[in-house]
Amino acid sequence: MNRWLLAGLLGLAILVFLMPGIVGMLAERSLDKQLDKNSQLGGTYAVRELDFRRGWFTSAGRHRVPVADQDVARIIATLTPGAGLPAASALIIDTRLEHGLVPLGSAPRSASALIPALATGVSTFSLELPTGNVLPVPGVLYSRIGLTGSATFRFELPAGDETRDGVRLVWQAGDLGLSSNNNGRELSISADLAGLLFNDGVQRLELAQLQMAGNSRATSWGFAIGDVDLELKEAAWLTGDTQNRIKGLDLSATSAIEGSALQGALQLNMLGLDTDDGRYDLEIIANAAGVDAATLGPILRALRYSGSDPRRGAEPYPGFDGDLRRLMSAGVAITIDSLQLRTFEGDGVASLSVTVPKLDETASWPGLLLALEASANIEIDSTRVEAPSPLSEQFRVLVAGGFLVPDGEVYRLQADYAKGKATVNGAPLVIPMDMLR
Repeated sequence: MNRWLLAGLLGLAILVFLMPGIVGMLAERSLDKQLDKNSQLGGTYAVRELDFRRGWFTSAGRHRVPVADQDVARIIATLTPGAGLPAASALIIDTRLEHGLVPLGSAPRSASALIPALATGVSTFSLELPTGNVLPVPGVLYSRIGLTGSATFRFELPAGDETRDGVRLVWQAGDLGLSSNNNGRELSISADLAGLLFNDGVQRLELAQLQMAGNSRATSWGFAIGDVDLELKEAAWLTGDTQNRIKGLDLSATSAIEGSALQGALQLNMLGLDTDDGRYDLEIIANAAGVDAATLGPILRALRYSGSDPRRGAEPYPGFDGDLRRLMSAGVAITIDSLQLRTFEGDGVASLSVTVPKLDETASWPGLLLALEASANIEIDSTRVEAPSPLSEQFRVLVAGGFLVPDGEVYRLQADYAKGKATVNGAPLVIPMDMLR
């Protein structure tokens, strides 16, 4: 009995000693796999490993991520005196991994660190400027690579106040979370920023709170579907004599694949939008259905890699016109169930639907126009139409032309279109079919 107990304890000790090293190799492979996936996003981000030293219980690595977004690079160059080419900017990531099924070195940080995993890590960041200088970036990233290869990241940003060359940036504590499955095709993200202030002496941006949560799943057609919810509270952007403020914004969007067609829905609520022209509340509820995923995928890929070339003119890329007609010919339905605009002078309500049935072959634009069916209904409070405002002249023209007709306390427009024939408030409207040839 004692021999079996001794053998068991000895085997357990060997397992505990060997496991971190084995798991360390698995964690390194999983990390490389995640970096490979992330470096392929948009085809523009190349994550380069500068250094990686794997020990038995811990590993340390340094990676370099170029700032490929030219707008972001331009901001960095603007804030840096004597900066060179902005494309040279990069983010440097230093990571310390503690591997083993139970990485005891992580226990003081969080109780969740005791959950079995391939590895847990802590990363810090620094910014490589175009001048070659390196500046520390506030915040710490905590990561966890699960037993199945899934990954969870949480970025904690402490409150800070930075002033450089007359530009002041103040931010409150923030939290950003990201998790993915073992192949990186399913992602979930959450963000919470308590407050932000940006002031360069010319423009001023204030933000009270921003919260966001979403998830996405990659499809075989080259684009992702999922859900996102965003909430914005108390924001203002001021430029010179122009002042714009908003009390709150709620956005909810979802997309899914049914059969081989993309379906989507959007709901937007904007409260207390104060501009130089007045104060508004806006609500939009919209849906899209029947979009052919196999046709949409190549269009999105081409748009992603097309870049900017003034020689192409209005087309985003060569062949865009034909691809768009092919997409429309496969059938699509777009509806704005409700668009409400509330102002001090009065409210406006509108709804719209556009449907193109599935056609046997790719149609010309006139052919698509003949197949299209659409309807629109608009109601505007008479107080809004008749009140003195910058839009008064436009409203008078619409009323005189019979597009807006009085109906009790509102002015109404009802438009319908089918098979090349249109009516506005019951009266026929001629459609010039040659305009699209």
